[in-house]
Amino acid sequence: MGDWEAIFRKEGICWYGTQEDIPKIARDFKKAGVKRILDIGCGTGRHTVYLARRGFDVYGFDMSKTGVEYTKRRLKKHGLKARIFVHDMSKKLPFRDKFFDAIISIQVIDHNTIRRIRRTIREMRRVLNKNGLIFVSVQSRKALAGSKHRFLSEYTYIPLDGSEEGLLHHYFTARTLRDEFAAFKIKGIHIDSYGQLCVYAARP
Repeated sequence: MGDWEAIFRKEGICWYGTQEDIPKIARDFKKAGVKRILDIGCGTGRHTVYLARRGFDVYGFDMSKTGVEYTKRRLKKHGLKARIFVHDMSKKLPFRDKFFDAIISIQVIDHNTIRRIRRTIREMRRVLNKNGLIFVSVQSRKALAGSKHRFLSEYTYIPLDGSEEGLLHHYFTARTLRDEFAAFKIKGIHIDSYGQLCVYAARP
């Protein structure tokens, strides 16, 4: 099975621009008084850098050591600070309850089995303040990676070609996304221009 460490070692910084909704989300965060943000699966740092540049107190992690090193270098290059470390999102988050005002995760939590995704979502809720905000994007069927696939279950598969060959994926529908985030107050669900399903929600 493929992994992001191998991809980042081979490809380097894979993305530079932010996901298309992030500028608006960042403005909404500011209006809501958000200060401390967690970036789950920071990759090579595109959103961590963007948010740190806008004055947020950013924490971020990725399971790829190489991705984390790229993020730290980009922060240093721009004279920015954030707390970045290596961590597996399917394990307990190393933060106390209600530590964050907001959480983002872009094209990350869907790289797992549904059982582990549910564990991640529970942890997100645990470390988020009451009325704290989340913005999460996940794969829809429209955005299936690769042209050939091996399905492990109805919604979980491994692409057999393409840039994410061998990586575990779980895709969502609007209904299943709403069901998995039922413990949150959902503000909106939409599909972005890359076919990714996005959920914007608050912790009750």
